[in-house]
Amino acid sequence: MVMAPGKFVEAAAEFGNDGSIGWVSADAECVVSEEAWKARERRREKVERVSSVRAPMIGRIGLAELAEGRFTEALALDANYVRRSDAEIFWKGRTTHGG
Repeated sequence: MVMAPGKFVEAAAEFGNDGSIGWVSADAECVVSEEAWKARERRREKVERVSSVRAPMIGRIGLAELAEGRFTEALALDANYVRRSDAEIFWKGRTTHGG
C-alpha cells in the first residue's frame, strides 16, 4: 500500500489503538513536517533517525520488542513504506502519471 506521509501517520495512530508508537525513519523530515504529526508530538513521540543502512538498528529494535514480549509470527507481518517502491522507481514501461 502506498500513501502520503500524513495519511501514514493517521493510519498508524488508528492501527495503534491510540497507544504510543515507536517511530523509526531514514527520512524523518517527510513525517515530522506533516500536520498529522503534531498530535503525535503532543504525546511526546519522536522519530528515531537511522541511516539508510538500517538493518542493524532495526534488528536491535526488534530484539528489544521481543524481550518485552511484543512480537508476531512472520507471516502476519505487513510492510508499510513511506517512499515509492523499487518497482515504481525502476519501472521501464510507459508511465501514466504525467511523466
